[in-house]
Amino acid sequence: MPPSSRHWDLRAIAAIADYDIWAVGAGNFSTISGPATLLEHWDGTSWTIVGSPDPGTSTNALFAVTALSDGSVVAAGNQGSVVEN
Repeated sequence: MPPSSRHWDLRAIAAIADYDIWAVGAGNFSTISGPATLLEHWDGTSWTIVGSPDPGTSTNALFAVTALSDGSVVAAGNQGSVVEN
């Protein structure tokens, strides 16, 4: 694969409704030397990549996501966690 190619790996998904779905994982598409966190949102029409932190300098990934009863979503990974509403 050429260095400029993108590669994504989705690890988990959580749905609040059929128009509010979140997926997490990792991807080789950032300026750090290894995988970066990947957070995507489905709005009922299309998927959008949502910004998420990359606290490590070489490897970052999100492995789990859950939707809470208050409508918030929590994702956890190997370098930390991020909360997205």
